[in-house]
Amino acid sequence: MNDKKLGAAKYKAEWYQENRERIVKQHAAYRRENPQKAQKVPSCEHASERRRCRICKPMGWASRLLRDSKYRAKVKGYEPAKATAEEVVEMMMSGLCFLCPRPLNWDKVSGQNAPSLHHDHVTGKVYGFAHLLCNLGEGVGRGKRGPGKHTIRDLQDTIIELKDTVKWQQALIEELRQAPQLF
Repeated sequence: MNDKKLGAAKYKAEWYQENRERIVKQHAAYRRENPQKAQKVPSCEHASERRRCRICKPMGWASRLLRDSKYRAKVKGYEPAKATAEEVVEMMMSGLCFLCPRPLNWDKVSGQNAPSLHHDHVTGKVYGFAHLLCNLGEGVGRGKRGPGKHTIRDLQDTIIELKDTVKWQQALIEELRQAPQLF
């Protein structure tokens, strides 16, 4: 964002804070005087608003989660989560914490058992959902070292890659041993 847009956004935010009470009163008066025009947000049994419901509208929920993540990343100065809403919904369906083997509690909206989207703040790579404490502990453990192989699954993938490399190198050495000497 350029300086003009930042200045305008700051001005609007300050103006709103100065006039918030008056605006809230005006909106409330309008809704009282025009009940037929006042927007009614449909609710469901899972959430206060259907459009925010993880169960009724999973794609809308995932899109909102990614949008919020992008905003927080911009404010805090890290890379936002790079995933599509479809990928987020698929990760949610796994039901297990990415960092530990325990199941996620999707009934919790906040608190230590609330699932959070686990992603790398340097690259933006999304790994999956994790318990809040697992996610925070993983981030604290890494500190400011940047991206790296930091989960058991990543380490297992690295071991498999190394084993494949060793097999390829052993086959190459055997092939060179059986080849006639060129020098």
